Amino acid sequence: MKHAKIFVTLVLCVVCPITLQAQSRRSTQGHEGAVTAICAAGNSGFFSAGQDGFVIRWDENGMGQHYQMSDLSIKMIAFNKATNEIAIYETDGAAVNRVSVWSWTNFTRKYSKRFSDTVTSISFSAKGTYLMVSTAAVNGTFLFNAKTGSRIRTITEVPAISSMMRTSDSEKTAIMYSITGSLTYYDMTSHKQKAKFNVESRMDQPVLFGTPSQPNRFFAGVKDNSVLVFDATSGKVIAVYSARNPYICTSIIEQEEGLYFITYDGKDYSLRLVDNQTLEEQLSAPYTKVYNPPAPLIVKTFTGLSSRVSFTTVEKINGKIVIGTSSGDICIMSDIPESEKHTLSAMTEPEFEKVYDIEGTGNTLYCLTASGIYRTSYDTNESVRVAANASGQTNFELYGDSLILWSKGTRRAVQRIQLGSESSPVALFTPTTDLQNVRLFGDQLVYIQGNSSVGLYDLTTGRNTEIYSGTSIQDAVLINSSELYVAKTRSNQTDSALISVNIKTMETVPLSIDGSVVFSLSYDFENAGTNGALLYGIVISTQEEDSITRTFSFNPITKTISYILTYPDEDTTAFTSFSTQVLFTNIGKTVVYACNLKTKRNLQYKRSSAMAVKVAPLSDKLAVLNSDGSVTWYNLNTQAVLADRVLLRSGNWN
Repeated sequence: MKHAKIFVTLVLCVVCPITLQAQSRRSTQGHEGAVTAICAAGNSGFFSAGQDGFVIRWDENGMGQHYQMSDLSIKMIAFNKATNEIAIYETDGAAVNRVSVWSWTNFTRKYSKRFSDTVTSISFSAKGTYLMVSTAAVNGTFLFNAKTGSRIRTITEVPAISSMMRTSDSEKTAIMYSITGSLTYYDMTSHKQKAKFNVESRMDQPVLFGTPSQPNRFFAGVKDNSVLVFDATSGKVIAVYSARNPYICTSIIEQEEGLYFITYDGKDYSLRLVDNQTLEEQLSAPYTKVYNPPAPLIVKTFTGLSSRVSFTTVEKINGKIVIGTSSGDICIMSDIPESEKHTLSAMTEPEFEKVYDIEGTGNTLYCLTASGIYRTSYDTNESVRVAANASGQTNFELYGDSLILWSKGTRRAVQRIQLGSESSPVALFTPTTDLQNVRLFGDQLVYIQGNSSVGLYDLTTGRNTEIYSGTSIQDAVLINSSELYVAKTRSNQTDSALISVNIKTMETVPLSIDGSVVFSLSYDFENAGTNGALLYGIVISTQEEDSITRTFSFNPITKTISYILTYPDEDTTAFTSFSTQVLFTNIGKTVVYACNLKTKRNLQYKRSSAMAVKVAPLSDKLAVLNSDGSVTWYNLNTQAVLADRVLLRSGNWN
């Protein structure tokens, strides 16, 4: 077999984690996907985080300041009121477990920490001196300098897995709840265990709280449809309340509030309060009253949202009960008792339609939404609907005076529809497994299904054939009538993550490239067949626990590989797009790079509040599709941001 030679050229730039400062977007729009965490933003407003990787700071008027901090789900969030910074825990649910600290003043990431185990809690100490991170590992709790991110200590004196850690106001003592069933007091100065008490094991929603006369005296958690309350100074259980799927909440700031919890009786929800007097009396109550405590106050009963929407997180913030939902909405109730049934409604309101895909030609930009395909340009705030999207497709390709419609991750039929037509699209073929990608090369559609098969559909003849099968296929590019390049994940050390396939003879040739996974291929079709026509892509290399992500070029004639941009971490969502001697990429997630491979000039386009997912270069403008469905317009030559637009339901751009 033939192997490619590696030729390393001068790197145009090294992508750092943070480069240009970005801007947030203000709207009443909620999260796309479930709300995963809520926390107070000091004495005013609150933060919410979601599966969409966004953090939103909500003000008292219900207006949200949106900024995407991750392309992964954010599971936890903590606020450092001393510095106006937040810590987030982002994860893919498997290999990536990362805690990062961000400035909410200028939306820059100060530092990040990778962990090999699932993170079970994050918090800042009372004065903001420490960032405290616990993981699902023995001896897996860490103290970091909150300002610099340097590790101060691994807490080995409390080896059990912790799911809550709070410090005293002086930061001299911390209290930790271990899922094995213990409350441990830890001396932050001498780094020794001060005291340890046994409580219930494996409780969810652990919280430390108090009353005006006895701050931080009580500890509570949820287990088996029960709310359990303990004396935090002895570990003694003082009250147990039966509750169906309860959510407990209490305010750290509002010590006079007691313990709230939400429960469901099969028809309605109720907000209940275990008040301060009851809590203090239960400290000395006989054991018989532990499981038969005074009934909590029913603050209000209320109806929930639709049957398909569930609560995901609840917090007590500034006199309000703040509820996150599986639909991405935020609901708010006051803590004022009501005798009549309350109807819960979402504070969040949808303001715009999401643009799922874009394609550009000349000065015209085509945008795909759930309802249709629209034609627009930078010079107008209006859009013209040019075709319907009756099947709710999420991706498209321009093909002459028609569109090819398809949907990533589904088995929906690939369709073709004429521009300017409201008629039903024509089905071309139906994939047998989930589609991963569909790309147009002349009159040929190259598609990947199930990460194991590359197919070729001829738009002129309707012929549909499989041209390559394998494992862990990421992308494929057909550069001429016979040469197919396939990007994949390497299965072993002798395997290659980039191969060429002759689709006429079916000969496959592994290409030598330094990396374990290659994806997002693009090709210089304007110079196809010449020595200057290069193939571009993204490659990730891993050495021990460290990963680097690079953009590369490959010359199909000389079989040489050159590395162009380097990012010192893993970036599985990076893309490449080549147009008129310019390679566009979002490697590093903070800006869009435009690398002119002829002049060696490298431009950077500042990202919007959301991360870029696709570019559409036009004659003198650059349109960038963002992950939230907004479109940012730039001057192609000066990098200036011209507009950051969302498509309103009226069809106009805001």
